[in-house]
Amino acid sequence: MQLVAVKPIGSLGRIVIPSEVRRSWNMQPGSEVGIYIDSGKVVLKVVSAKDNCFICNKKATEVIKGKRICEECIMLIKNR
Repeated sequence: MQLVAVKPIGSLGRIVIPSEVRRSWNMQPGSEVGIYIDSGKVVLKVVSAKDNCFICNKKATEVIKGKRICEECIMLIKNR
C-alpha cells in the first residue's frame, strides 16, 4: 500500500482527497465514494463508476445508445 498524503480531519469530520488522486480516479463533484473498514483500515473506493455519465462522470440518469449520461449533459447537448 502506498501513502499518498496525510490530511487532517476538519471540524465537521471531513477530509480532502488530494487533486492528483481525484484526477487519477476520474472523480468529479458528485462522484460517490464508498467507505469501508477492512482489518482496522479505512478504505475509500469509487462506487457505481459504471453507472456514471460517460461525459462528466456524475450520476447518470439515462442510457442512450448504450451510453450512460446525466441530465446536465443531456441539457448541454440539447442547447448546442
